[in-house]
Amino acid sequence: MVICTCSYCRNKQVIINGVSQPGCNVSASTRLEHEKRAAKVFQAAVKPQSQSPLKPSPI
Repeated sequence: MVICTCSYCRNKQVIINGVSQPGCNVSASTRLEHEKRAAKVFQAAVKPQSQSPLKPSPI
């Protein structure tokens, strides 16, 4: 079991050595799936901004 701290799991709390920390206990494969999902969401959020037409700067 590993601690996943992706944007979804960060809202949950897990207790490690008596200390409550953001994240959740998941298997390694589940953590990879969460990271891939978070990367897709991040790319979708950034994509519309990067496609905006660039205005030529007046010289």
